[in-house]
Amino acid sequence: MKVFRPTYRCKVTGETRTTAVYFLRHRGRRYPLHVTDKRLAEEKARRLVAELELGGDPASQERAKRESVETLINEFIGGLASRTGPDHRTSHEKRLRKIAAALGAKTLQELDADRCEAWLRGSGLAARTKHHYTRMLKQFGRFLLTTRRVRTNPFAGLPAVTGIEQDRKLRRRALTEAEIAKLLEHLPNTRYTRLGLTGPERATLYRVVLATGLRRDEAASLTPESFRLDADVPHLVVEAPHTKNKQVARQPLPAALAADLKSFLARKAAGKPVWPIRRKDTAHMVRLDLKEAGVTVEQNGEVVDMHALRTTFGTMLARKSVPLALAQKLMRHCDPRLTSNIYTVVQLADLSREVEKLG
Repeated sequence: MKVFRPTYRCKVTGETRTTAVYFLRHRGRRYPLHVTDKRLAEEKARRLVAELELGGDPASQERAKRESVETLINEFIGGLASRTGPDHRTSHEKRLRKIAAALGAKTLQELDADRCEAWLRGSGLAARTKHHYTRMLKQFGRFLLTTRRVRTNPFAGLPAVTGIEQDRKLRRRALTEAEIAKLLEHLPNTRYTRLGLTGPERATLYRVVLATGLRRDEAASLTPESFRLDADVPHLVVEAPHTKNKQVARQPLPAALAADLKSFLARKAAGKPVWPIRRKDTAHMVRLDLKEAGVTVEQNGEVVDMHALRTTFGTMLARKSVPLALAQKLMRHCDPRLTSNIYTVVQLADLSREVEKLG
């Protein structure tokens, strides 16, 4: 490491002079340190050398500040293609473009963490949505760091969003066994077709979701070939492109349901979705079916929609005392805390009933 002040020839007098600021010479290249004090220059040079040894390049980082946000977004989203699904990439791209547009950021330098944090604070977004924006920005910062456009992740210091559960606008409730029975008894006799599905078709769909905890688009992806009803353990298979974690899901089926599915699937076209409900308003469908069956849709601010059938599946696992570790696998939760949240609510309600017996 060499800190020095280079000389130059004055164009006016022809004299040889020395620059006021110091430079660093490192591996055949020189870098301006922008300070006139030698002690400060040496300290700054040591930090710069350490950064250079780690692969950093101040010149490229300066150029990166002037890079187009549009170019960076395209490269960032393109890099996610091998690791995430199209829905995840689309949501990331929309959020990043929305922030850039709101801030009027055309270059990376204008898309700084302080401005993003201020925008999130004043955005009026729900806490959960702010949480998703914060995670997306931190992931974008890791991309900038990996591609050596920055020294450190500029968004790493964004504060975590609190009060997510308290700010939740949509709260779902689980159906009781009596409510499930009323719904399934009503559907075979209804004269209404919804989303192209007859009453018996909807009844079978609800039975499958209640027995497996499938999400809407996972259920929508099922074809007759997705069901392995003659296997030693009857089950269905959701292919990786259609699951939330992009891994193949194999969900066991109760024997009684598997037996009923054989005759039901025999009438379905091979290779075609059994229930073509992808991205459709299944929440409205479920609520209408519940109302006709005489089941209350909303109680204490909690509602029932298609995803609430998955909540019901998790709740029933807890009520049947299925071990938490097995319930997590059946729910396909990556974090056991997601599963334990359901268990905690159920166990608290059960304990409350026991306490009531004390009078």
